Amino acid sequence: MTKTDPISGDSVVVAGSIYLKQERYYWKVRFPGEDKARIIALKPVGSYQARMKQKLQ
Repeated sequence: MTKTDPISGDSVVVAGSIYLKQERYYWKVRFPGEDKARIIALKPVGSYQARMKQKLQ
């Protein structure tokens, strides 16, 4: 997938796919040497963590 860097305007190649689900961005990617694809929640700029809800105790 090719994206444009918002700062430099250059094209950047991103492995996998980035998608929006329930107001959060996720990255679905399979790294070299792995059998399964991972889904990784992307952390918003300035936030402490990527998760939307706090862990219930």
